Amino acid sequence: MIFSDRFISAGSKFCTYDEHVGAPEFRRTFVLNDFRRAELTICGLGFYELGVNGVCITKGRLAPYISNPDELLCYDRYDVTPYLKEGQNELTVLLGNGMLNAIGGSTWDFDKAAFRSAPKFALAFEADGKCLFEADERFQWRLSPILFDDLRAGEWYDARLEDEGLWQRVVVAVAPQGKPRLVQCESIRVVRKIAPVSIIRQKDGILFDFGINTAGVCRLCLKKTGWGQTVSLLHGEMLVDGRLSVDNILCDERCRKEYFHRDIYICKGAEEEEYQPRFTYHGFRYVFVQGMLDFQATPDSLTLLEMHSDLRRAGRFACSDTALNTLQKNVCRSTLSDFYYFPTDCPHREKNGWTGDAALSVEQILLNFHAENSLREWLFHIRGAQKEDGRLPGIVPTAGWGYEWGSGPAWDAALIYLPFYLYRYGADREVLSENACAIAKYMSFLREKRGEDGLLAFGLGDWCQPKRLSHLYETPLEVTDTLIAFNACTMAERIFSVLKQEKNRLAAAELARSLRLAYRKKYVTDGRLPANATQTQISLALAYGALEREERPCVVAQLIGRIEQDGGCFATGVLGARELFRVLSENGYADLAYRLAMQDKFPSYYYHIKRGAMTLFEDFHEFEEGTFVRKDGRKTNSLNHHFWGDISAWMYIYIAGIEINPDFTQQDKIVFRPHILQALSYVEGEFKHRRGKVRLFWRKEEDGVRIEADIPLGTTADFVLPQGYRSAEDIRLRQGKNCIYLKLK
Repeated sequence: MIFSDRFISAGSKFCTYDEHVGAPEFRRTFVLNDFRRAELTICGLGFYELGVNGVCITKGRLAPYISNPDELLCYDRYDVTPYLKEGQNELTVLLGNGMLNAIGGSTWDFDKAAFRSAPKFALAFEADGKCLFEADERFQWRLSPILFDDLRAGEWYDARLEDEGLWQRVVVAVAPQGKPRLVQCESIRVVRKIAPVSIIRQKDGILFDFGINTAGVCRLCLKKTGWGQTVSLLHGEMLVDGRLSVDNILCDERCRKEYFHRDIYICKGAEEEEYQPRFTYHGFRYVFVQGMLDFQATPDSLTLLEMHSDLRRAGRFACSDTALNTLQKNVCRSTLSDFYYFPTDCPHREKNGWTGDAALSVEQILLNFHAENSLREWLFHIRGAQKEDGRLPGIVPTAGWGYEWGSGPAWDAALIYLPFYLYRYGADREVLSENACAIAKYMSFLREKRGEDGLLAFGLGDWCQPKRLSHLYETPLEVTDTLIAFNACTMAERIFSVLKQEKNRLAAAELARSLRLAYRKKYVTDGRLPANATQTQISLALAYGALEREERPCVVAQLIGRIEQDGGCFATGVLGARELFRVLSENGYADLAYRLAMQDKFPSYYYHIKRGAMTLFEDFHEFEEGTFVRKDGRKTNSLNHHFWGDISAWMYIYIAGIEINPDFTQQDKIVFRPHILQALSYVEGEFKHRRGKVRLFWRKEEDGVRIEADIPLGTTADFVLPQGYRSAEDIRLRQGKNCIYLKLK
């Protein structure tokens, strides 16, 4: 296999709002005789589509990956043998701008990237182990009908230009500086085709409602078109007074509103024309179409092609509460529509790989989906973005933004949390060893960032607390930073212990000890936290072991009192929410945790579900009746964010009671510890462990609860009696199916 660094391009222009760079198409013909096997390795930047003898063989959408090519150069490998013939063959490559040539107008400065260039590619073609050619001047190029494409904005296609471009000489391009790497993760694919549930004709266009908020593109199918007929597709996720609004998914004032979330198709004039974008995607439920004639607006004229990384399901949760089942589905839908090679924040406004979002969501991602390969691949890119001093950016990939703002311990923790949970849920030790050096380097960085009082306070804090602006944290930044860094150091210590890296283990343990002492010195007095301690501060202190055993009952009572003070509702941002429901359940308040999540008042998860939410929202704010317009008059934010999704992990671990490898040293150890909630009559959870299916089912009966526990071969399992129940005999679980009957005490 050859990672060629000989890049060619159609030119050197940057794509801007005022001067577009269309998608160039390249071709080369070659003669092949007496061959047994042929292989091709390609790096197409920003995106590529690969064709052999008129057949598109690209592994998925938006190939090869979304990356910083000055850090890692992503290649795909193809066995092209089935597509070749004796004699003359033709190879074609179509390139899109991707992140390589962004138009800009957004906060993250991708248009200022050092790696920015016009689209380019390198490839090597091998037959029977011999390299026959690479990308060179023997390729030709022409402009394709794609006049404009941008990952965040959309795509413009002029069908009148099909097969019209003149073939021209290519330009030799400079190779990026990144290390070559064969991409090892799931491809992005179309996973479902969705028809509209309604078509509403409005005075200036036609509104298609697909009945579901998700991510992908639309396939446009028009009949009896006119030459030059121009059809515009504007994508969005909310209506205001019956009209599509995209205000909630525009990032800042530099964005030109007329560009974003819009695809444009110009017809060539035919009995039937079909089009779907290649080099962009959108997050949406609604599409507002202009330029489509009334007779053309039929249910099959526009189809939603739902796309995301092709992740297989790993787990399933169901219960007697239909609203809780809806919440579980919403978590999964947001997770998938925000997963394009790696977890992104949202599928529309940013499409960025925010590290903190993944750190918050990683456990539920792994319980719900087989994302091991994709998360492991992303970790290569996270390590590639790490500076020599150990600093990490808040987004990966980045063009340089996010090192000074947008990161911090709660976001940087992804470097530790991801390998930790990957290993916990069955990945091999290599995922730990691959990241050990970067983790140790980050520990050194944290050590230097401490203030004179030993606390940490940099980066982002408890983001998106209900009833507050996102960045106005009620919980002091030094509290969340120090406690989360303490937890990350504790995890790092366990990682180094598994790897038998004693020097690194001791360094992580010492940093954890010093952070805990610094926190306690300032915030723990006579076994209590400050009187004004927030739900987040209390939850993190309890969850991460900042308190002594004898202090915990008093602080748990303090948490219950604080919840009452906050109107009987949860009042945390995303950092606190990940631990609040867990801490309550671990300390005998699982029913309260359920009530906080599902009560019929603001704020709660049910507040959104009752109003028709099909995804997780970015934040919790009160809406006007029947709309997603905020009562406080401020702009609604994203309606598709996964970083509140740990509530799904809470369902698996605390309601169904499935714990995998709880002490991090026995991957084949299972502990069943269900909480029998008052509001539920039955619960079923299952997880596809590396040894087989782990399942727990419980159902209330007249004087007790019946439990079924499935344990795969090669594992061991323990059962912990739920609070308020007893068993008439010792419970000894065996591999296979187990039935247990518990009675109320």
